[in-house]
Amino acid sequence: MRSGKFTRQREWFRNLSSPEVVPAPLSRIRNGIFTLILYNKKHKKMKKLILTLMLLAGLTTMAQTGHMTFKGVPIDGNLNTVVSKLKQKGFTMVHSENGVAMMTGDFASFKNCTVVVSEHETGVVNRVSVMFPDKYTWVSLYNDYSKLKIC
Repeated sequence: MRSGKFTRQREWFRNLSSPEVVPAPLSRIRNGIFTLILYNKKHKKMKKLILTLMLLAGLTTMAQTGHMTFKGVPIDGNLNTVVSKLKQKGFTMVHSENGVAMMTGDFASFKNCTVVVSEHETGVVNRVSVMFPDKYTWVSLYNDYSKLKIC
């Protein structure tokens, strides 16, 4: 009898026709072992366990507690309220136009960072970006990266 890939595939398909396995469409069989586990009658408990774990993982990722914050300021509400709260934290307004506000201040022990706060068309703030001061040497840039990496 020949050995090799063809023989292994034939044995694999022959095992599919055993009474313990529920017939599945050929397109699902091509997906491999995971499909066999889901269609095998012996592994009903395993199937339920896998599906339950997938459901729990999905629910825990969707369950977010509270809004995201930037320096303790919740990123929700309109642009004016977020900007006024950031002013209380020590940022100063540079420019504001068309739903975007530019501010300067200290962030993560870096002086004179530019903070850009923008709001969505709906009027709710959806983005806070930080631009760090320019660096002119690779050594200073790497040192700043190392500081941020540790934080």
